[in-house]
Amino acid sequence: MSENKLIDIPDRIKYLRKVLNIKQQEMALRLNLQSGSLSDIERKKTRTVTYRVISDICREYSVNEEWLRYGKGEIFVQPDTFSLDEYAKKNNLTDLELDIIKGYMELDSNLRQSLMSYLKSIFDSRNIRK
Repeated sequence: MSENKLIDIPDRIKYLRKVLNIKQQEMALRLNLQSGSLSDIERKKTRTVTYRVISDICREYSVNEEWLRYGKGEIFVQPDTFSLDEYAKKNNLTDLELDIIKGYMELDSNLRQSLMSYLKSIFDSRNIRK
């Protein structure tokens, strides 16, 4: 199937599997789907592909959501991009932890350096005692 004939999400999921050279069972397992669910999606036996499945595919395989949903843009997210929110979600950071990181990034560089020196001294002293 050529890329320009991928008219809907199930076609693009099947195409993605072929590009990645993985079997349905392997992808289903990685996406926490039952073995027949991915087959049903690809054969269009399922009316819609859920947001969770789309989100999981994009996260697990670095797929561009615009491509998966609408066939626009590149298949894969470019590796030089970074999203703090995605990183926080992937690492199960709390809202407070995310606020601390964002707040730190907004500090003046001299204050960040002082704070890092202080934190380093705390962690270094803890390592010496062990």
